[in-house]
Amino acid sequence: MENSVDRERVAAAVRELLSAIGSDPDSAELASTPFRVADAYSEFFTGVGQDPAVFLTDSVPVGDDTGELVLLRDITLRSVCEHHLLPFRGRAHIAYRPGNRVVGLSALPRVVQSLAARPQVQERLGSRLPKLLTTGSNPEAFSWCSKRVTAVCLTAECCRPKRSL
Repeated sequence: MENSVDRERVAAAVRELLSAIGSDPDSAELASTPFRVADAYSEFFTGVGQDPAVFLTDSVPVGDDTGELVLLRDITLRSVCEHHLLPFRGRAHIAYRPGNRVVGLSALPRVVQSLAARPQVQERLGSRLPKLLTTGSNPEAFSWCSKRVTAVCLTAECCRPKRSL
């Protein structure tokens, strides 16, 4: 699928943002920044408009000698918080017992990465992934865990909840 990010519009918006915060987008230090951000957003948002369920369509029947627990650990995920457009990163672990079919191990990271590559909150990613994998792979049992999710917006001074007096 073709990437839906309009790099020219993103670059123009970044130039405007730089001007709005009082920086000179034409300075030597910032002249390439709008294009760098556009390239980064093009990569960050590859999941926008993509149906991650397509990665679950290729499966094989479970035979008498298969059907054991499928476990995949440390799937790297990267996303962008929809509230502040700041990145968050983490690792996902998926375990499931196949029903009558099993999807290939390479499909699971692609589903995670496709779902993550769009603006969202980490809680939505945590709820959408199990629903998608449960529907798409029809397992007998399913478990999902994400760990070490670090959201820049939660650690940045400007975005943290203010302490009350």
